[in-house]
Amino acid sequence: MNKKKITIGGWYNPSLDDETIKKIKDCGIDCIFLEGDNIGNNCLDEVLIDKNLELCDKYGLKAYVQKGNDVDIKTAIVRDEKFSDHESFLGLLMYDEPPAELFDSLHEEVKIYHEERIASEPFINLLPSYARSDRILGNYNVYINGFCNKFLNCNLNIKYLSFDFYPLIYGQDENPCLADRWLNDVYIVAQNAKKHGAAANAFIQAMP
Repeated sequence: MNKKKITIGGWYNPSLDDETIKKIKDCGIDCIFLEGDNIGNNCLDEVLIDKNLELCDKYGLKAYVQKGNDVDIKTAIVRDEKFSDHESFLGLLMYDEPPAELFDSLHEEVKIYHEERIASEPFINLLPSYARSDRILGNYNVYINGFCNKFLNCNLNIKYLSFDFYPLIYGQDENPCLADRWLNDVYIVAQNAKKHGAAANAFIQAMP
Protein backbone atom coordinates (compact mmCIF):
# COMPACT_ATOMS: atom_id res chain seq x y z
CA MET A 1 0.00 0.00 0.00
CA ASN A 2 1.03 3.60 -0.57
CA LYS A 3 2.65 5.00 2.58
CA LYS A 4 2.35 8.57 1.25
CA LYS A 5 -1.40 8.55 1.91
CA ILE A 6 -3.65 7.33 4.67
CA THR A 7 -4.99 3.94 3.66
CA ILE A 8 -8.67 3.46 4.50
CA GLY A 9 -9.76 -0.13 5.00
CA GLY A 10 -13.14 -1.78 5.51
CA TRP A 11 -13.15 -4.66 7.97
CA TYR A 12 -16.45 -6.38 7.46
CA ASN A 13 -18.08 -6.28 4.05
CA PRO A 14 -21.58 -7.26 2.96
CA SER A 15 -22.22 -9.62 0.05
CA LEU A 16 -20.41 -8.03 -2.87
CA ASP A 17 -21.69 -7.16 -6.31
CA ASP A 18 -20.83 -4.43 -8.81
CA GLU A 19 -23.05 -1.86 -7.14
CA THR A 20 -21.68 -2.53 -3.65
CA ILE A 21 -18.06 -2.41 -4.82
CA LYS A 22 -18.72 0.92 -6.55
CA LYS A 23 -20.18 2.32 -3.31
CA ILE A 24 -17.16 1.09 -1.33
CA LYS A 25 -14.79 2.79 -3.78
CA ASP A 26 -16.87 5.98 -3.78
CA CYS A 27 -16.49 6.12 0.01
CA GLY A 28 -12.73 6.37 -0.45
CA ILE A 29 -12.00 2.89 0.88
CA ASP A 30 -8.74 1.43 -0.45
CA CYS A 31 -8.85 -2.16 0.75
CA ILE A 32 -11.19 -4.62 2.41
CA PHE A 33 -10.86 -7.84 4.38
CA LEU A 34 -12.67 -10.66 2.64
CA GLU A 35 -14.34 -13.60 4.33
CA GLY A 36 -15.40 -16.82 2.69
CA ASP A 37 -18.77 -17.31 4.31
CA ASN A 38 -19.98 -13.71 4.82
CA ILE A 39 -20.65 -14.35 8.50
CA GLY A 40 -17.44 -15.70 10.03
CA ASN A 41 -13.70 -15.72 9.53
CA ASN A 42 -12.93 -19.26 8.40
CA CYS A 43 -13.07 -18.66 4.62
CA LEU A 44 -15.32 -21.67 4.08
CA ASP A 45 -16.34 -20.72 0.53
CA GLU A 46 -13.26 -20.27 -1.64
CA VAL A 47 -15.43 -19.82 -4.73
CA LEU A 48 -17.04 -16.80 -3.07
CA ILE A 49 -13.62 -15.37 -2.19
CA ASP A 50 -12.48 -15.81 -5.78
CA LYS A 51 -15.61 -14.07 -7.07
CA ASN A 52 -15.12 -11.18 -4.65
CA LEU A 53 -11.47 -10.82 -5.64
CA GLU A 54 -12.55 -10.62 -9.29
CA LEU A 55 -14.80 -7.70 -8.37
CA CYS A 56 -11.95 -6.06 -6.48
CA ASP A 57 -9.72 -6.52 -9.54
CA LYS A 58 -12.34 -4.90 -11.73
CA TYR A 59 -12.74 -1.79 -9.60
CA GLY A 60 -9.19 -1.31 -8.33
CA LEU A 61 -9.85 -2.28 -4.72
CA LYS A 62 -7.17 -4.13 -2.74
CA ALA A 63 -8.03 -7.00 -0.42
CA TYR A 64 -6.71 -9.20 2.35
CA VAL A 65 -8.36 -12.60 2.72
CA GLN A 66 -9.06 -13.80 6.23
CA LYS A 67 -7.16 -16.99 6.93
CA GLY A 68 -9.41 -17.93 9.83
CA ASN A 69 -8.02 -18.28 13.34
CA ASP A 70 -8.56 -22.04 13.30
CA VAL A 71 -7.25 -22.76 9.79
CA ASP A 72 -3.89 -24.55 9.70
CA ILE A 73 -0.97 -22.92 7.92
CA LYS A 74 -0.67 -25.56 5.16
CA THR A 75 -4.28 -24.97 4.14
CA ALA A 76 -3.69 -21.22 4.30
CA ILE A 77 -0.70 -21.47 1.94
CA VAL A 78 -2.72 -23.48 -0.59
CA ARG A 79 -5.42 -20.84 -0.48
CA ASP A 80 -2.89 -18.07 -0.91
CA GLU A 81 -1.60 -19.80 -4.04
CA LYS A 82 -5.14 -19.90 -5.45
CA PHE A 83 -5.82 -16.24 -4.79
CA SER A 84 -2.44 -14.75 -5.70
CA ASP A 85 -3.23 -14.42 -9.41
CA HIS A 86 -5.64 -11.62 -8.54
CA GLU A 87 -4.15 -8.13 -8.82
CA SER A 88 -6.24 -7.08 -5.83
CA PHE A 89 -4.89 -9.77 -3.49
CA LEU A 90 -2.46 -8.46 -0.86
CA GLY A 91 -2.16 -11.46 1.45
CA LEU A 92 -3.80 -13.20 4.38
CA LEU A 93 -5.13 -11.91 7.65
CA MET A 94 -3.30 -14.48 9.74
CA TYR A 95 -5.08 -13.88 13.04
CA ASP A 96 -7.60 -11.47 14.49
CA GLU A 97 -6.99 -10.37 18.09
CA PRO A 98 -4.38 -12.91 19.24
CA PRO A 99 -3.69 -13.09 22.98
CA ALA A 100 -0.05 -12.71 23.96
CA GLU A 101 0.19 -16.41 24.81
CA LEU A 102 -0.17 -17.24 21.10
CA PHE A 103 2.61 -14.97 19.86
CA ASP A 104 5.23 -17.75 19.76
CA SER A 105 3.12 -20.24 17.80
CA LEU A 106 1.73 -17.50 15.56
CA HIS A 107 5.26 -16.32 14.81
CA GLU A 108 6.14 -19.81 13.59
CA GLU A 109 3.09 -19.84 11.30
CA VAL A 110 3.90 -16.42 9.88
CA LYS A 111 7.51 -17.47 9.32
CA ILE A 112 6.40 -20.53 7.34
CA TYR A 113 3.87 -18.48 5.40
CA HIS A 114 6.47 -15.86 4.48
CA GLU A 115 9.01 -18.48 3.40
CA GLU A 116 6.45 -20.17 1.14
CA ARG A 117 4.63 -17.07 -0.12
CA ILE A 118 7.27 -14.34 -0.01
CA ALA A 119 5.32 -11.88 -2.18
CA SER A 120 2.22 -11.98 0.04
CA GLU A 121 1.63 -9.81 3.08
CA PRO A 122 0.71 -11.44 6.40
CA PHE A 123 -1.60 -9.19 8.43
CA ILE A 124 -2.35 -9.51 12.15
CA ASN A 125 -4.90 -7.39 13.98
CA LEU A 126 -4.34 -6.93 17.73
CA LEU A 127 -6.53 -6.57 20.78
CA PRO A 128 -7.51 -3.23 22.36
CA SER A 129 -6.51 -2.31 25.90
CA TYR A 130 -9.90 -3.24 27.36
CA ALA A 131 -9.33 -6.90 26.50
CA ARG A 132 -9.18 -9.33 29.40
CA SER A 133 -6.04 -8.59 31.41
CA ASP A 134 -4.41 -12.02 31.02
CA ARG A 135 -4.69 -11.77 27.22
CA ILE A 136 -2.59 -8.58 27.12
CA LEU A 137 -0.10 -9.48 29.87
CA GLY A 138 -1.79 -7.09 32.29
CA ASN A 139 -0.35 -4.06 30.50
CA TYR A 140 -1.25 -2.82 27.02
CA ASN A 141 2.13 -1.28 26.24
CA VAL A 142 3.84 -4.54 27.22
CA TYR A 143 1.45 -6.47 24.94
CA ILE A 144 2.03 -4.16 21.95
CA ASN A 145 5.78 -3.98 22.49
CA GLY A 146 5.93 -7.76 22.84
CA PHE A 147 4.22 -8.15 19.48
CA CYS A 148 6.60 -5.66 17.85
CA ASN A 149 9.68 -7.44 19.16
CA LYS A 150 8.36 -10.77 17.90
CA PHE A 151 6.98 -9.78 14.49
CA LEU A 152 8.36 -6.45 13.27
CA ASN A 153 11.85 -5.90 11.87
CA CYS A 154 12.09 -9.67 11.51
CA ASN A 155 11.91 -9.96 7.69
CA LEU A 156 8.37 -11.33 7.84
CA ASN A 157 6.86 -8.67 5.52
CA ILE A 158 4.41 -7.45 8.17
CA LYS A 159 3.84 -3.81 7.25
CA TYR A 160 1.20 -2.74 9.78
CA LEU A 161 0.87 -2.56 13.52
CA SER A 162 -2.90 -2.89 13.68
CA PHE A 163 -5.54 -2.98 16.41
CA ASP A 164 -9.26 -2.38 16.71
CA PHE A 165 -11.31 -0.44 19.20
CA TYR A 166 -14.98 0.39 19.85
CA PRO A 167 -14.58 4.09 20.74
CA LEU A 168 -18.23 5.09 20.53
CA ILE A 169 -20.08 3.74 23.54
CA TYR A 170 -23.06 4.53 25.75
CA GLY A 171 -22.19 6.30 28.98
CA GLN A 172 -23.90 5.84 32.35
CA ASP A 173 -26.59 8.32 31.29
CA GLU A 174 -27.24 6.28 28.13
CA ASN A 175 -25.89 9.08 25.95
CA PRO A 176 -23.23 8.29 23.33
CA CYS A 177 -19.69 9.17 24.39
CA LEU A 178 -16.08 8.45 23.47
CA ALA A 179 -14.32 5.68 25.39
CA ASP A 180 -11.65 7.14 27.66
CA ARG A 181 -8.95 4.63 26.61
CA TRP A 182 -9.29 5.27 22.89
CA LEU A 183 -6.70 8.01 22.37
CA ASN A 184 -4.23 6.36 24.75
CA ASP A 185 -4.39 3.14 22.70
CA VAL A 186 -3.83 5.13 19.50
CA TYR A 187 -0.79 6.77 21.11
CA ILE A 188 0.72 3.48 22.29
CA VAL A 189 0.26 1.80 18.91
CA ALA A 190 1.48 4.83 16.95
CA GLN A 191 4.61 5.23 19.08
CA ASN A 192 5.50 1.57 18.81
CA ALA A 193 4.84 1.53 15.07
CA LYS A 194 7.12 4.52 14.59
CA LYS A 195 9.82 2.92 16.72
CA HIS A 196 9.78 -0.26 14.63
CA GLY A 197 9.31 1.34 11.21
CA ALA A 198 5.79 0.03 10.61
CA ALA A 199 2.59 1.79 9.62
CA ALA A 200 0.03 2.17 12.43
CA ASN A 201 -3.51 0.99 11.67
CA ALA A 202 -6.67 1.35 13.74
CA PHE A 203 -10.02 -0.22 12.96
CA ILE A 204 -12.51 2.21 14.47
CA GLN A 205 -15.70 0.42 15.35
CA ALA A 206 -18.92 1.77 16.77
CA MET A 207 -21.71 -0.05 18.60
CA PRO A 208 -24.57 -0.45 18.44
